[in-house]
Amino acid sequence: MSILKLVIPIDFTESTTNALHYAKDLTRNEDDELVLVHVLNDMTETEAKNKLKRIVEKELSRFEGVVKTKVITGKVKDHVGSYAEYVDASFVVMGIHEESFLDSLLGSKAIDVISNSKVPFITVQEDTVYTPIRKIAMTIDLDKDSIQVVKAAASLAHNMNSELILVAGKHTDPEFKKRVQINLKVATKYLESQNVTASIKHLERDDFINEFIDLCKNEGVSMISATYYLKTLSMFSPKFVQHLMSNKHGLPVLTVDAQVFSSGPQFPFITT
Repeated sequence: MSILKLVIPIDFTESTTNALHYAKDLTRNEDDELVLVHVLNDMTETEAKNKLKRIVEKELSRFEGVVKTKVITGKVKDHVGSYAEYVDASFVVMGIHEESFLDSLLGSKAIDVISNSKVPFITVQEDTVYTPIRKIAMTIDLDKDSIQVVKAAASLAHNMNSELILVAGKHTDPEFKKRVQINLKVATKYLESQNVTASIKHLERDDFINEFIDLCKNEGVSMISATYYLKTLSMFSPKFVQHLMSNKHGLPVLTVDAQVFSSGPQFPFITT
């Protein structure tokens, strides 16, 4: 089992505290690491450090792994993902505010943060309760970059000894069907090499998101994993992922912008 390093953005609200609880429950051994990060906004560095210290004392007093805190300056959407990449984090576990769900037409703040990161994000709703991750359902697109998100999901599945369900949209066009099959073949071959159990489901594209969420419920899925493409007209758009992040079952969502995964490193943050 590989070591987990989880970065948790903290803005001292209930949603980020719940994300911290979820991250703590994800860990499995004493070498796993939680890094609580606050991006300065309306308080001084000293105030932020003291508040982080109190959260650690209150919420992580019985945690047996490694705990670190960091205060950084800049914009949340630019620097959380960059810092996570800089410290070689496994995942960022981010709490989702209720108001984020109201931003879907204008662009979610959560999506803004994720789209500036090469590190996969796990988003957690305010009422999400951790359950052992036995099944992860993930959407898979035609684009070759989606294999990068398969790797992210496989890493977590391997750590959690979980099963992966790969879910693709049905196609009637022979060329599209061929491309889907090639992508699924590549994905399943990779998962086999990682000793991850996987199955494949096909859903109608016309009502894909509702069918997908229903499938998650019926299959007893404990986490959703989604590829999305910020800069292309893909079925798996930011709006699609935003809908998943606010799913009615409160399931956590593992996601990343597949195109950012393929770009070069970015470290624009200023640490304090």
